[in-house]
Amino acid sequence: MDQAEAWEAAHKRRPWVNVPNQDFLSFMAYTYWGQSGLNFLDLGCGTGAYTLFLAERDFFVTAVDISKTACDKLREHLEEKGNGVNVQIIHAAISDIKIESESFDCVIIGNLLDCIAKEECIPILKAVKRWLKPEGKLFIRVMNHDLPEVVSHEGVTIRPFTPEDLIELMHQDYTGGITYTTGYMAEGTPVTNLVTVATIRPNE
Repeated sequence: MDQAEAWEAAHKRRPWVNVPNQDFLSFMAYTYWGQSGLNFLDLGCGTGAYTLFLAERDFFVTAVDISKTACDKLREHLEEKGNGVNVQIIHAAISDIKIESESFDCVIIGNLLDCIAKEECIPILKAVKRWLKPEGKLFIRVMNHDLPEVVSHEGVTIRPFTPEDLIELMHQDYTGGITYTTGYMAEGTPVTNLVTVATIRPNE
């Protein structure tokens, strides 16, 4: 079973809590408090915890996920809330999407890079650099340890990151800090993540 099939099966098998994590909420409060109308890209959107939050606050969102079931569930959630007018949902692999340069004020990559191979992360971050506006922000969240068995998904591969892993991937194109955070998953299981908020490194 490849990872696209594994995630499709995972989204069919269980419901997902569509509440943004505290790391994302803190980022939004610090960076975009009182703002609206900006363009966000949510990569690996799942069933839409980040997208729903953004849409409710009048941001424009392009939400991308490889799972059709996840995209369908996000569409249903938006219809229920009546705030899908500002959201474009794309069911596709990130490598297949076509986006114009400098389209987004912010790109969200929440626990996606830790679900794909390292060699797949590099072209994604290169593409994000093109898609971000010059002063845009990149929010990344990855797991810092193996996913506990109680909340693992059959067939899904999780690759924990170290700070050095993130630095290696990003140092050529981005500048920003890395923070350790600890939170709880829906099942009450504690997890440690790495969070970075980055901007495009200026040409020297």
